[in-house]
Amino acid sequence: MPTLINRLILATVNLSSLLFLPIGGCRSEYESRSYISQYTIIDKIHIRGPYVNNNDSSLFFTIRFLSDNQVSVASKGEDKKLYNNICTINGDTSYCGTVQKDGFFISGGVALYPNISELNLICSIDFDTEHPAGTSLNDCFEMEYSHYVRFNENGVVQKRIKLSEIKEIKCLALRECDIYYIAPPTSKQMATITLTITMDNGDVHENKFHGMI
Repeated sequence: MPTLINRLILATVNLSSLLFLPIGGCRSEYESRSYISQYTIIDKIHIRGPYVNNNDSSLFFTIRFLSDNQVSVASKGEDKKLYNNICTINGDTSYCGTVQKDGFFISGGVALYPNISELNLICSIDFDTEHPAGTSLNDCFEMEYSHYVRFNENGVVQKRIKLSEIKEIKCLALRECDIYYIAPPTSKQMATITLTITMDNGDVHENKFHGMI
């Protein structure tokens, strides 16, 4: 029969072992055919800005993609079906490896979904003689964003492109994208700006703000 001292020693060892367990659960491994192991599902967009009196006069505003849900290689049921479907849509089905889930952290790539199909920016006042109120300003602004062009550890590329030249953006890697003037105006005035983003699953997100343009 173990003595009281032995029982205390055993309890101390067991408690010490627990202290090294990852917070949120034990580590699990998943064989995966997709490099991106988790997708953040975009629910809506928010515009932060417009920026005035900043170091970069060409920076107009920032788009932030908001979400309340994620799906991953570790998901179950309908969430796992959605994750697998997104991987197929994006062509990320040739990776062969193991990803690890340690508490809430999952190794591998993380991206946003749905993908962007189209953006449109309009203004409530005349932007210039060629862009009267309500017409698209896509040829007057550029967007800077980061996304996956390859499904590996070096796959994320940062781009800055005119809005009118954007055909599709797949696998955004960051929640925020910056919008820049191509040619900042010499004088600014108050206006209401409307940004509309159409996603590849048919969702349409719109956000307005009133500020200097």
